[in-house]
Amino acid sequence: MLDNEKKIVCKALMELCGSDGMFKVVEAEEIMERMPDVYMTKVQLSSIIRDLKERNYIKVKYFTPDEYCIQVLPIIEKEFEAPKSDLPPILAMEKGEAPEVEEAPTNNDVVSEATLVAETKKETPVVSKGLTKKVFLLALLGSFLGGAIVTAIAIIIQKFVF
Repeated sequence: MLDNEKKIVCKALMELCGSDGMFKVVEAEEIMERMPDVYMTKVQLSSIIRDLKERNYIKVKYFTPDEYCIQVLPIIEKEFEAPKSDLPPILAMEKGEAPEVEEAPTNNDVVSEATLVAETKKETPVVSKGLTKKVFLLALLGSFLGGAIVTAIAIIIQKFVF
């Protein structure tokens, strides 16, 4: 979920760049002109754009403090789809609004527990303690070997050069 300033910057970027999948060069001043109610410095704008990039809402080819080359990704539109009601379903029913109801799963949608367990095991790799100890020891021995080789080379160079 985005805070208010980031949502305002997103809306301004959507207006300026569109969501056609093309990179557009946008100046910081243009973005700030689209947000008349919010005072923001270029540094703050830059950090918000960097955060939106990290959250994969936009792609940035390059940026300077005054200019950005931005592509707005389609995921940003999903963020701004307004829900029918912000009220919980019980309060929405009291106000006469119909709550959104999920459809019951059909036989095709039913997933067995075995399938869920198999998918979970695929996603999370299991690392045993014995394996981590072996990896640690091999890394430690590798560092000692590398240090010994560098020391030997340094001694040989000092003997023959000096």
